[in-house]
Amino acid sequence: MVFQGLKLGKWDTKHGKAAQHDAGRVALRELQAVGVLAILYAHTSARIGEAQDGLDNGVVNGLNALALAHGLQLGMRVSDAVRHLGG
Repeated sequence: MVFQGLKLGKWDTKHGKAAQHDAGRVALRELQAVGVLAILYAHTSARIGEAQDGLDNGVVNGLNALALAHGLQLGMRVSDAVRHLGG
C-alpha cells in the first residue's frame, strides 16, 4: 500500500527481516508522522487481510497518538472504534 509517499507492507527491505514482524507498529508511527489516525487489530481476534472479519471480530491491540486523542483504546472492538469515530 502506498500512502503519501510511504510504502507500507509486511516486508521492509531497508530494515531487514526483523522489521517484517513489526510492520504494523512501524506503520502506526509513520502514519502518525503524516497526521493519519491508525489502529491495529490482533491477529488472534480476526484474520489479517480479511476486512469484514477485522471489522466484525477485531480487537484493537495497537494505536497511535491520534487514535488515543480521539478516544480510542486498547482492547476495544474494531467495530466500536469505527462507530466511535462516526462510521
